[in-house]
Amino acid sequence: ANTKQNRLIKRRALARAITLVESKSTQHQHQSELLLSYILHAPSSSSSTSFRVGIAGPPGAGKSTLVETLGLYILNDLPQQQPKDNV
Repeated sequence: ANTKQNRLIKRRALARAITLVESKSTQHQHQSELLLSYILHAPSSSSSTSFRVGIAGPPGAGKSTLVETLGLYILNDLPQQQPKDNV
């Protein structure tokens, strides 16, 4: 039952995040920028410098809007990082 409850909590959090990113409210837009920045800068437990994100949901849930917003943020607003020397 605990795993089922955890999945429900994660599903609700994802639904709220999608709603936040799709919102036209100025306050929500600021919050969604903070959320996207956190996601992109969150520490990784892997040694890889890349990561994969899966977006799933029923038609009309906002998957394309979320992906477009995230992509535009990465391309236009995210400071470009310099490649690290592997010395």
